Amino acid sequence: MSVHKDCGREIEWPRNPENPEKFLPPLEFVDRYYILMEDGTPAFVNVYKRHECDPEEITIWMDLKRRQAQAKGISVDAINSHEERLIKKEQNRKEDIKFAKKRVCPTCQAPIGQMCINLAKKKKGEKVHTKNPHPSRMEYSWDE
Repeated sequence: MSVHKDCGREIEWPRNPENPEKFLPPLEFVDRYYILMEDGTPAFVNVYKRHECDPEEITIWMDLKRRQAQAKGISVDAINSHEERLIKKEQNRKEDIKFAKKRVCPTCQAPIGQMCINLAKKKKGEKVHTKNPHPSRMEYSWDE
């Protein structure tokens, strides 16, 4: 998995079956589905479609990269693929937090709109928020 340099979407570069040294156009993940094999057994597979950049996502991604470059005192062109993956990871984390805050956490009972509480610190009488939502809060939110 890599990050598309223009829009920040996570993409896969499939190899060309006719010439394995070359790649086909990038694909983006759609969902996971069951397919039936010829013998009737089900297989759970990832499904992809050809990637097309969304102009709005390009604008958002370039703005993120520009702000990252300014913070580091470098040019946007100097941001490498590793840094792009870190930017994307942070963007995904912020989206997860926004999503999770719509529900009460079943693990720590953090109310709607607040971050989860570190349970180890809570046992010691301290109220420290976690960096990421508890997995159960995310699962609970996905089920809704």
